[in-house]
Amino acid sequence: MTEATDDNYTGGLLAKLFKNVAPWCWDWKYNPRLFHHMHAMGVIAANYNELEGQFYRLFFLNMHKFEVGKLVFSKLNNAERMEVALKAAETEPLAFGELFEHFISGYGIATENRNILMHSKAHNAWPKEADLSHLTLAKASKKSPDQNNFISLDISELRNIANDIDQLTNFGFRLFMWRVALPTGGLIIWDDGEQYRPSLPDKPAPPRRLVLGDQPTMASTLPRSSSSGK
Repeated sequence: MTEATDDNYTGGLLAKLFKNVAPWCWDWKYNPRLFHHMHAMGVIAANYNELEGQFYRLFFLNMHKFEVGKLVFSKLNNAERMEVALKAAETEPLAFGELFEHFISGYGIATENRNILMHSKAHNAWPKEADLSHLTLAKASKKSPDQNNFISLDISELRNIANDIDQLTNFGFRLFMWRVALPTGGLIIWDDGEQYRPSLPDKPAPPRRLVLGDQPTMASTLPRSSSSGK
């Protein structure tokens, strides 16, 4: 890669101005070599929001009363919601309950990963850094807020995190559809008369778990569990 220099940095800003493209904070805060890394971070955030919505729908569905589910969900933090959901899963048909527990477990891992990524600051994003292949993030330690823990992820690792969340969301959606159809004999009839009989999905592999290190060069994701859950 070409070394980042003051001339390259200034030239990039001038090129934008000549093209009538207004510079914004990206141009002076972040290294252009991290463009795809930061794009993946945005996809992770958006995918997690969708996953959280899927958890919400399964949560109130298992409360059996929509308004009760909404109230309970709004009063609890994430750990408490997961605890209540796991308890509710015990009252469900066995095949569904086991899959729902798998979803909740994966949701917990995805939540931890999301919190690491979204509650960290970019450690190596300075525009003039050269030859970057990893985005390094610094997260303040809970025990010692004046000290940071770190994680460094390349673009493939970040995209895998986004893919893990998307796969789990799709799994949760299929669980939701199966549970919605249960009271009507497993059949959903749409407004236009079309019929749909959802089936229970196979368990996806759990999301990879992110691990913080005490040095900027330490990083990464733990290997997936060897169990596919099938």
